Amino acid sequence: MKEEYPLVEAKKLKKYFRETSLLGKVIKTTKAVDDVSFSIGRREKFCIVGESGSGKTTLARILAGLLDYDEGELFLDGERYKDLLEKDRKGFRRKVQIIFQDPYSSINPRKSVREFLERPLKLHGISFSRSDLLNILESVGLSPAEEIMNRMPWELSGGQRQRLFIARAISLNPELLVADEPVSMLDVTVRAQILSLMNRLYEDRGMSIVLISHDMLTVNAFCDRVAVMYLGKFVEVGKARDVYSSPIHPYSELLVKSTLKPDPGIKGKVDLPEKEELGSVPAAGCRFQPRCIYSVQRCALEEPILREVSQGRSVACHVKGVSRS
Repeated sequence: MKEEYPLVEAKKLKKYFRETSLLGKVIKTTKAVDDVSFSIGRREKFCIVGESGSGKTTLARILAGLLDYDEGELFLDGERYKDLLEKDRKGFRRKVQIIFQDPYSSINPRKSVREFLERPLKLHGISFSRSDLLNILESVGLSPAEEIMNRMPWELSGGQRQRLFIARAISLNPELLVADEPVSMLDVTVRAQILSLMNRLYEDRGMSIVLISHDMLTVNAFCDRVAVMYLGKFVEVGKARDVYSSPIHPYSELLVKSTLKPDPGIKGKVDLPEKEELGSVPAAGCRFQPRCIYSVQRCALEEPILREVSQGRSVACHVKGVSRS
């Protein structure tokens, strides 16, 4: 481990998806990740939040090494992702694990819980005993572990399947856990339990977590820092509690206001205005401008740059993002 480097560092990352005609002509380009830079510290809980189509899942898959990026650089422990994946893909997989929104879609329904847990350990040549598997299940709240281990995936509830996926991920002792909307398909009670479990594992194991979410309440409750993402761009980055309590970018403000809050002193939920489809990026200007109630003429002509407006807080907005002097 190279402590002088952040755990993850991204520089001007880009990932475009191009739709071509039968003749091979590009007819549509979707800018899923567009010139994004950030870093993730060791033992940090970093969130990426945005609506469906913001590009956050694409970025999650890039961070997990499941999808290549087109331009820019991405580093893990100071080493380029592409170099790590090329020379030691297994070693990379041990360092970085991902859990998905729908765990059932990634589980072979014909394999038992035990077989599901054993597979990555065998692939990585890690010796283990039956007792080790039972301990892993117990650590994520799957008990009685002896009984759970012999079940089939379809015999588990949604919350139990997500716990199982977390168990498999942590069995490799990763440095980075990428969680792509891990609680969005669960009911409120189970959602809180899974987030509590992830927080406990974070405390016990000292790993960093990247949480992908569309819900600012979840972000505020779980994360240290948050990046608000819109149509492939980060529009605001800062401490989660600051962005939640006093959002600066108009899109961040909308995300917060669209979430029901338990505080009676805060106005209730509002609906988000219609959004552009991912890929429908304006030819010029701010990509949020068509939905923004604060927009001025400059917003339609010039795309704002993410700038630091206070210590640890960056915003991309001509109107509300005033740079530090």
